Amino acid sequence: MADLHISEFSGLASTPGTTDVLAASADAHITDQALAIGASPGVTSQPFNAATKWLRVKAGAACAVAVADAGDAAPQAAAGGWFLNAGDAEWFRVNAGATLNVVTDTP
Repeated sequence: MADLHISEFSGLASTPGTTDVLAASADAHITDQALAIGASPGVTSQPFNAATKWLRVKAGAACAVAVADAGDAAPQAAAGGWFLNAGDAEWFRVNAGATLNVVTDTP
């Protein structure tokens, strides 16, 4: 079974004096999670660290994801929703304590 890999970051590196983002800063890396991509109801991450502001997610298989802030109802991804193709790597801005849910999907 393929995984959705999640890396949490407290910030991103940018060119001084601009808003151009260059890359993730190794100093800003907090932790990682891997969620097995499977059928509904899917798998939900642990709440993100209090210092987490950015996620980098990499899909090992086609999937859909959903994010919910702390205190909201648990996220529930659904096929046909926020789609990531196998091999996609995306950045998401999130709030501390939020969680992410992933389910299998098809392109």
